[in-house]
Amino acid sequence: MRWKCIVLAAALLFGGAAEAGAPIFKYDAASSFSEGVAAVSIGDKWGCVDRSGKAVLPFRFDGVKSCSEGMVAVMLDYRWGFFDKTGLAVVPLQYDFVESYAEGLAAVRRYGKWGFIDLAGNEVVKPTYDLGDWSRRFKEGRALVMRLGKAGFVDRSGKEAVPPRYDAALEFNEGLAPVMRWGKWGFIDADGREAVKPLYDNALWFQNGLARVVYKGQEGFIDKYGKTVVPFKYVFVNAFSEGLAPVFRAGRWGFVDLTGKEVIAPQYQVAFPFQEGLALVCRNGRWGFVDKTGVEVVKTIYDNAWSFGEGRAAVIRNGKHGFIDPSGAEVVPPVYDGAAKVFSEGLAKVAMNGKVGFVDKTGRVAVPLIYDDAEPFAGGVAAVKLNGKWGYIRPDGGVELWSVTVFRN
Repeated sequence: MRWKCIVLAAALLFGGAAEAGAPIFKYDAASSFSEGVAAVSIGDKWGCVDRSGKAVLPFRFDGVKSCSEGMVAVMLDYRWGFFDKTGLAVVPLQYDFVESYAEGLAAVRRYGKWGFIDLAGNEVVKPTYDLGDWSRRFKEGRALVMRLGKAGFVDRSGKEAVPPRYDAALEFNEGLAPVMRWGKWGFIDADGREAVKPLYDNALWFQNGLARVVYKGQEGFIDKYGKTVVPFKYVFVNAFSEGLAPVFRAGRWGFVDLTGKEVIAPQYQVAFPFQEGLALVCRNGRWGFVDKTGVEVVKTIYDNAWSFGEGRAAVIRNGKHGFIDPSGAEVVPPVYDGAAKVFSEGLAKVAMNGKVGFVDKTGRVAVPLIYDDAEPFAGGVAAVKLNGKWGYIRPDGGVELWSVTVFRN
């Protein structure tokens, strides 16, 4: 009876008549929308639908990836290719595996070797390279490639901007890439020129003009000229965020500023980077938040907590989930059995008694807790599961028009 009521209510909402008992949710799996299309499956076959419910890719594929730069990767009989999001075949099903497009190029693998194709399917970089699991994309106009165990970089034309000669390397960020030779790390620019001499035991990317490096077993930060900004006296350091970075020494975490000054003395068991003006910290196994002066704006009273996003932070108290605002007020009281870690488009998934729905930032239940599962809101809709099938809802809880069989008035 509830099922029929939902169907009829949806029909009345949109001013049409629905066939009694027609299924609102018809998909066996569904993903969030990306660039206006979503990957969905019926049975074991996948396709894509747009926001009107039109199948832009037919349900005949064994696998489909999310749309990126207007292109959708598809797999049939273990061969991969690409369609555009209007359903036009662009790249034939000829590759062992593919990654999504980034900066107009996609990594493709054939016969165990990797290359890159452009948006028209042209092999700009022939599949002759080895690639790491985490480096299969272009970033800042360069892609990390490997040949015979050596690392280098190709540019968007396919030219080896930096021939493979390094023992290891990481992606470019802020114009420089970490590279390792003879056991020591330094940095190069996009043309392969040495920017920072290879002096370090380890190194990560530049962020906010500084890079985390290890020197003689201790961690600190250097600038793009190789000058030490945060001295090498820490066991661990984390990335700068909002002008401060977590640092660890003498068994406790604190924070340093961009000059290397300890603005919050090491005193916490755990500390995360600042987000929206507050940092998540743990003391004596309890979680709270500090501001940039070290004041505990939210006392360390929670069983667990997550960093702020969209003005709210997820917390757990006495085993129940809720959300607080930056003042520490429990705007979504911790009464739920489960909850998302962050808000998305102003709503967060919550769970109680085996069912899920969504609350807004005031704690109001925006979508009733009647669903078996749900994905976050993206592009104004969320994928939800009911009675074993998936469909899409709006932020007001209304079922998308095309999720029901609707006839003319």
